[in-house]
Amino acid sequence: MMPDQQQWRNYIDNTVTDKERKEMLYWLQEQEDAVWQEQLSAGWQDTAPPMPAAAAAALQQHLMAVTGKTAAPRKVIRLRWWWAAALLLPVAVCLWILQPGSHTSQEPATVAWKEIRNNGSYVSRITLPDNSRVWLTPQSALRIPEDYAMTQRSMELSGEAYFDIAPQAGMPLDINAGSMHIAVLGTGFSVEAYPGESVVAIALASGKVAVKIPMHHRKDSTLLLSPGGRLLYMPATGRYTLGRFPVEDTLAWKQGALILDDIPVTAVFNRLSQRFSTKIKYDANAFRQARFSGRYGHPDLHLILKNMSFIHGFRYHIAGDSVIIH
Repeated sequence: MMPDQQQWRNYIDNTVTDKERKEMLYWLQEQEDAVWQEQLSAGWQDTAPPMPAAAAAALQQHLMAVTGKTAAPRKVIRLRWWWAAALLLPVAVCLWILQPGSHTSQEPATVAWKEIRNNGSYVSRITLPDNSRVWLTPQSALRIPEDYAMTQRSMELSGEAYFDIAPQAGMPLDINAGSMHIAVLGTGFSVEAYPGESVVAIALASGKVAVKIPMHHRKDSTLLLSPGGRLLYMPATGRYTLGRFPVEDTLAWKQGALILDDIPVTAVFNRLSQRFSTKIKYDANAFRQARFSGRYGHPDLHLILKNMSFIHGFRYHIAGDSVIIH
């Protein structure tokens, strides 16, 4: 059922129930990109159009199947068609509840989780049980439940990864990254959620992603990203910005390139430390406002540090497994 204007408003304002949110995500999953993007950009008419003839016929057949009675055509056609369709939901729910043995009360089982960590120095590709693929950067970790893709698809990310998610009807993927919650509807995108960093980033290459953002002292907000869109979220303040990124960077990233797009220098040091298993010692106050951008197809620690030192005017030397920044 295509959502009406109020349902979209409730979804965006995060005033829907978990059941309503899942229904919305299932609807999005079933649509072509052009359909849902048109709905988001075009808005809705205050006066809904009459129900199409084909939809009216299908609705009448469904009412007959559910109630055993023939629906009055005049009354059905006069209703706004999305309201008429919405009336079926309570009927379906009631039938499910009244079916003997269809609803039982059980304590939720404890689910065991396993961690997949890339301890190497190169991007590692992982294939999940549902044939989704994940490219993990060095020292990044992914946690998935033991029963992944059996009854639900969920995971947690620490670090940076690119996801190529296989669509699965009725089972969207939920990802927890930093303090953000991401609902994935079959798509390709990257997530940066490094521990200790002040920004969580999502860049969408293809498909659809719904991101739930915690807002300070306000209702949580849900954003829908379109291909080429990039979301930067600051958990400490609850603020976020939307922008664009070069989609062609995706292929280079999966092949092991290190892409740094206007990153705080302190965050770059943190990522280099993880990627090359090296301790980098520096005075954070000296780089409080400094930022760095660079793209390295074959990352080399010495080359990156040389470029950074030239731009930001510092010196460094290597002592054992440590880099000392002066």
